[in-house]
Amino acid sequence: VHKAVWGGAPVAIKQINRNTAHSVDALLELKAELRILRKLRHPNIVALYGTNATQSTCFRSSHSHHSHNVH
Repeated sequence: VHKAVWGGAPVAIKQINRNTAHSVDALLELKAELRILRKLRHPNIVALYGTNATQSTCFRSSHSHHSHNVH
């Protein structure tokens, strides 16, 4: 997990290497998780800001409080 700033707000960037993902099932679970996170809006759930993917890597960005551990 990497810390970054997007649009002036602190974000956490999670990077997943497709080549080292444990299985196809892990990538399918990630896609399912992202579909759910796109729909959720609750003060106790970290907001998903966006996703991106290349042939080798998947990225997701979400709200982050830099004062908290993002791991």
